[in-house]
Amino acid sequence: MENNEAQHNPYLYEGLSADLASEREKLASMTGHLSLVGDRIKEDITQLHKEFQDAKSSLEGQLSEGLRAASEDLANQSFNIFKDKVLSKTQESMSGLEKLANRTYSNISDLTSASRLSFRKLIILMSVGGILSGTIGAMGSGFFFNKFFQVNPGTKQHLAWGSALEKSWPELTEREQDKLNKLLKENAPPW
Repeated sequence: MENNEAQHNPYLYEGLSADLASEREKLASMTGHLSLVGDRIKEDITQLHKEFQDAKSSLEGQLSEGLRAASEDLANQSFNIFKDKVLSKTQESMSGLEKLANRTYSNISDLTSASRLSFRKLIILMSVGGILSGTIGAMGSGFFFNKFFQVNPGTKQHLAWGSALEKSWPELTEREQDKLNKLLKENAPPW
């Protein structure tokens, strides 16, 4: 029934129209405000994005600079540790070499002074050493020659016969010498 009243009551319709127009104006105003707020939010988001990118770049630069500085410090510390160890070892080696050089110089000095006093002794010792080494060498070579190059009994017999033939050869007649030469040629070994 109320619908019927609105249709039959023009004042009610006009009041509703006025209320609707007022609400429409409010809605349009709110839409405008919302559009402005949306634009503001877009600008703020764009500004925040830009600030975030700037902060990110700055942080990356600071981080890169910090890492570079830290790596330089680490490299310098490593080099200094290495340098100190090398210098320490070098100093130890130099100290050892200096001690060795002093001992060597002392030994050479001792030998030089001793050699001046006993040059004749040195010549005598060298002569005796030469004679002894020659004697030992000759005896050793004879021993080793006989030990390792033993002559078998058949060869010893042939050597004895050759020695006897050599001694008696001048006493043989020419005919006997020719006969022996012929026999030796016929029965000579193949070598």
